[in-house]
Amino acid sequence: GNSFFAFVSPVFFPWVFSDWEKIRPARPALWIMRSTRSSILASATPLNDSTYHQIGARELALMKPTAFLINTARGAIVDEPALATALAENRIAGAGLDVFENEPHVTPALTTMTNTVLTPHLGSAVAEVRVTMAHVVVDNILALLDGRQPPNCWNPEIYATAT
Repeated sequence: GNSFFAFVSPVFFPWVFSDWEKIRPARPALWIMRSTRSSILASATPLNDSTYHQIGARELALMKPTAFLINTARGAIVDEPALATALAENRIAGAGLDVFENEPHVTPALTTMTNTVLTPHLGSAVAEVRVTMAHVVVDNILALLDGRQPPNCWNPEIYATAT
């Protein structure tokens, strides 16, 4: 039977989570099988050297003409010019993009197509998430003012070298 949904992420097929910074492809034959049978291909992969343009002309050509591509992860995971070409030539049915390779700029061809839905990076635009984000900011500021390392510090090594 046909797959309705193929999910591209570090946890689910076709990528295997080994290290957040070092995502490695898993079973390319399965990727081909899933991408040719799926109605929706959604990406939720982190952006790094191995995922840059992870979905390009080759991968889009493997998708069936009735398939849709959804990208809510990072813009540069999808080769936007290749996507625009695939959409213009009706090689895939459509695309939904919440992220773009060169935000806030969008590949111009995508903005005029009727088979695309483009949103301005709204993945976190719900009240509960925005309130949580505000609390995280306040917690970090209070920690800094108190001379402590912020609880959400992504580069804690700076505290080891600070004098």
